[in-house]
Amino acid sequence: MRVLYQPTQASPGDWQECDSSEWGGLGEFTLHALNVQGDVYEGPDHYAVRDVGSGLVTVTVWHDDPEDWPPGTRWARVVTYRPLGPDPRPQYGGAVNVRRHMTIYADNEALFQAAYPEVEVRPWSAFDHSRESGMDGVWVTDAAHEAHQKARTLRGWREWTEGLHPSLLVDGKVRDQRRAGRYQRPKGTRTYYNNYGPRESTSHNSDYDTALDTTPAGSYDLGTVGDTTGKTIILGSTVVGEPNSAAWPTTGVYRAQLDVIAAGADLVFGLLNVGAGVGHFGRQNSTLTGCLESFQQDEAAFFGSGLHLATKTNPAWTPGSAGDRLGIAVACFRVAGHGVLAITIQIGETDDFVDGPWSAGPQPPSDVNPPLFGTHF
Repeated sequence: MRVLYQPTQASPGDWQECDSSEWGGLGEFTLHALNVQGDVYEGPDHYAVRDVGSGLVTVTVWHDDPEDWPPGTRWARVVTYRPLGPDPRPQYGGAVNVRRHMTIYADNEALFQAAYPEVEVRPWSAFDHSRESGMDGVWVTDAAHEAHQKARTLRGWREWTEGLHPSLLVDGKVRDQRRAGRYQRPKGTRTYYNNYGPRESTSHNSDYDTALDTTPAGSYDLGTVGDTTGKTIILGSTVVGEPNSAAWPTTGVYRAQLDVIAAGADLVFGLLNVGAGVGHFGRQNSTLTGCLESFQQDEAAFFGSGLHLATKTNPAWTPGSAGDRLGIAVACFRVAGHGVLAITIQIGETDDFVDGPWSAGPQPPSDVNPPLFGTHF
């Protein structure tokens, strides 16, 4: 599997590339960042990559420098990646996606269990890195860290195309999955697409104000950073007259899909509150000056690159005004570590949708070729 890495240098350079099988022969140098399928690791004291057979690759990173992470604060991630393929979760409708499995080892197990309730968290004493071919990281100043980040081009999960059928690719990257018919079709649902606006709202402070429209406007990458404070990074709002309903449905599923092209491995995010970041499905007033009511996603916080589907089932909306507008707020937070980590979310494609169980609105065209759909794996 392809692995991208960035050495620590006085004059930082772009990503360098190798196959995972070549990791142990790269030589000795200090590492600033590692990228596998859009998951970007930066900040660990040690990095290791290992082929484990059947196309699987394991990334192990750990933090144990006695000055930065003395006993009581040490932690590690062990993440195994499969080649991109159909997501097995039915709500994704067979969309090609990142497929990873993560285990965390930590002195402070409670911290990570709270942040990752669906991930196995084990005690630090159970972590064994003796068989890993680790490469050292090194502490740098905030200015040097920023310089290394700015020197790197955006390399996201859709580029890891090994083994995929050519019909699933456009310009060498995984194509828009909804246009390919690989999504779970809603029933009687009005659909919006998150576009680069801006559609300014003052109901919350956010890095980007975006427009939820009935047609996608074209791909755009929203790049920002997350830290250990937490913040709202995206606030999307419908246009005046959408959804044009005073009594919003309280039965059914509201959905918002995020296409995270690349993300710092220590970040969590979603339509829920994380740290000081505010995230939710929201009912905003007609002037976008206030959020009248909100509900957080049913899922735990997301992490890593790929498609992430946030849902809220049967929210207990109270009756409002037909002029009220649907909004989504996406929050981001760094669970542990020092400094800021980058996250890039793509909008403007049909994969970047928001819907709710109102009567159906107009739908964009599909590129599905029925004789070929579902036959590539």
